[in-house]
Amino acid sequence: MLEDSWYFTQNDNTGALEAFDKAICLKPNNAVAWRGSGTALVNTKGLTEALDAFNKAVSLNPEYADAWQGKSMALLGLKRYDEALEASDKTVNLKSQDIVTWGIRGTILGMQERYLDASEVFDRALILDPDNAIAWGSKGLTLGRLDRLKEALESFDKALNLNPRDTIARNNTKTALKKLGKIEKRTGIFNKEIDISPSD
Repeated sequence: MLEDSWYFTQNDNTGALEAFDKAICLKPNNAVAWRGSGTALVNTKGLTEALDAFNKAVSLNPEYADAWQGKSMALLGLKRYDEALEASDKTVNLKSQDIVTWGIRGTILGMQERYLDASEVFDRALILDPDNAIAWGSKGLTLGRLDRLKEALESFDKALNLNPRDTIARNNTKTALKKLGKIEKRTGIFNKEIDISPSD
């Protein structure tokens, strides 16, 4: 089974959340503060609260691309994929040259099991940033789910060349090779042990 490696990351923004809450108290109609609060809530997994914040931001500024992008991420995290895709439509219209916009959209399509559409979206992301390891890994995942294993392996290889510490891409490479029955014929990328411990 291929491991999920969609273009969706989370970080701890507890301190940022406190700062945005203070900003909202001072200026409750500040769309930027609401969007910032929503982002911090997504990253601390307060997804329902995050969605409320992003909804407030887009109600204050309907053309605020980053708020729509955040809304699509919150809905993605809540597994409300159809609504997430609608929010992504708005983001794409407002912010079409942003790789994160396309990465999130590809992830939503992947979660809907629309793997061919997702692969095409990751292609769009890679036009914007051909050296994005996460996008290559996500594209490989979509191709693997379509049983286009040789193409998936090429994508995983590119992800690993860009980020040799990507253990998900490495594990997906091994899984795809086993499915192809060629694990013995292509062991070169596994011959060298890679230190995947965190950098100092």
